[in-house]
Amino acid sequence: MTAAILYKYYANKDELLIAIHKKAFAMLYEKKRAAAEKSNTPLERCKNLTLAHAEYHSSLRVLDLTIQVISLHNSGVLKQIVQDTEAALKKIMKDTLCKGCDKWIIIHV
Repeated sequence: MTAAILYKYYANKDELLIAIHKKAFAMLYEKKRAAAEKSNTPLERCKNLTLAHAEYHSSLRVLDLTIQVISLHNSGVLKQIVQDTEAALKKIMKDTLCKGCDKWIIIHV
C-alpha cells in the first residue's frame, strides 16, 4: 500500500493514528472481556486478564514490525540492501512475522 492510497481513506497522519488507536483499544477491550468471562474464580480471572494483556502487547509488537518492514520496502531502502526485494519481503514475513500471524491487526474503519 502506498501513502497516496492510504491518504484516500485518511485525511492525514493524525487521523490514521486515531483509527489505529481506536482499533487497538477495541481489541484490548475484547480480549479482556473474553478473559473475564471464561474465569470462574477471582484468581483465575486475574491470571486470564494478565495473559490477555500480554497477548495484546504481543499483537502490537507484530504490527509494529510489519509497519517497519513495509516502510523499508516503500521507501526504497530495502531495494538498496538486496537485489530481489520480493524474495526478501517473503523471507522476512516467513522468518519473523509469521511467528505471530495469528495476532495481526486488521484495521477497519
